[in-house]
Amino acid sequence: MWGRQVIFVSSSREDDRNRRSPLDAPVSGARDIVAYFGPAIDDPAVGRRVLQWEHAGFEVLLLAFRRNVLSRNVQERFIDLGPLMPRSRVGRVVPLLRAAYRIICNRQALAKASLFIGRSPDNALLALLARRVCRSQAPFVYEILDVNSSCTQTGLRGAALRLLEKWLLSRAVLLIVSSPLFIEHYYQKILNYRGSWFLFENKVPRFAQANGPLKRFVGDRTGPRQHDALGQRRWRIGWFGYLDDEASWEILRNLAESLPEKVAIYVRGASNAGFDMDRFLADVQRLNNVTYGGPYRNPEDLPDIYNSIDLVWSIDCVAPDSNSKWLLTNALYEAGYFGKPLLGIAGNAVGQFAKSRKIGWCIDTPVATQLVDFIKHLSAEDYEATCRAIETQQDELFTETDEIDRLWMAVQRVKLAGPKAVSAHHQERA
Repeated sequence: MWGRQVIFVSSSREDDRNRRSPLDAPVSGARDIVAYFGPAIDDPAVGRRVLQWEHAGFEVLLLAFRRNVLSRNVQERFIDLGPLMPRSRVGRVVPLLRAAYRIICNRQALAKASLFIGRSPDNALLALLARRVCRSQAPFVYEILDVNSSCTQTGLRGAALRLLEKWLLSRAVLLIVSSPLFIEHYYQKILNYRGSWFLFENKVPRFAQANGPLKRFVGDRTGPRQHDALGQRRWRIGWFGYLDDEASWEILRNLAESLPEKVAIYVRGASNAGFDMDRFLADVQRLNNVTYGGPYRNPEDLPDIYNSIDLVWSIDCVAPDSNSKWLLTNALYEAGYFGKPLLGIAGNAVGQFAKSRKIGWCIDTPVATQLVDFIKHLSAEDYEATCRAIETQQDELFTETDEIDRLWMAVQRVKLAGPKAVSAHHQERA
């Protein structure tokens, strides 16, 4: 997984810089240190972001919690903040205090950082604490990949979390989001945020493309065409990533049961808290047209899993009225990179993305019944036409380009102008 790469992979930055073209040269001069505060050392998103900053030429000081004892053996690669915090807010008090103590013990190393990044409210608090204890004037950036459902709840808990986020944002020079709808529907509409923000989408990262595990697939990402076979075999639908969405599985299981001769479901990923894995595995064993391949390495295993399916399930149902409606999934960009059409929900960010660019289909509600009807009537000709539409898209739609460099420059501009200076997103991207 990404986390394992962060822990064990070492490289010579001098060699890396010698291999890069002038277009890859980092804005920072490859000497700046980024202190990145993430939720867990083996969180794939944490590992990806660390490697993205490193590939751009920055030194990264990672501070993260851990899920297992193995992480203790590699402390030279990150600052261990202790065991992963429980989901309960009350239960996080002791782990946060323990993490604060370890931050204080490492304040000399943190004092060298040129930028502090905190992902999610808890880690943003720790980033601000680190900045304070080492008396640093380096800017603080708040990064959000998902809007926690607790933040949009009514009642005291939701109000307290929103108040905390407002306090964090007032101390950040920049807010990083993975979807523009987070800004429009949550930060601006609910939190009344008017500060600077930067869109950093979940695109296929540069380090995986340039000299990494996906290089050999660029230019031939979709594999051989199977037009003739598509009308004679099952449609293969892939669901990849964290298994944390019971509603998605209910929909896919209903599809598998309704069209056993028409569709095959291929699932890969590790289960997350709240997902009934025992029930899921029982369903897999019972249904002949469902396969579970277990967890996978990202990006190393992406070519194999995407080249084994026809359609990509890019629907999230965990928080249907908030985060699930606003987010742009990893699968959206990975599907486009490998030339595979995706399935989204009409009215959601992913569905709008797919419909506007003609790279997939929007399923209307109720999704379970509409999906069955869609598969019944999907033709090989329509499928091939969508695949050709994906091939006409520019690579920048699905792959990382110079986001890190532009992000660094945006931080410097906002820092010079002052935290209250408002820069529109399109101005940051220019």
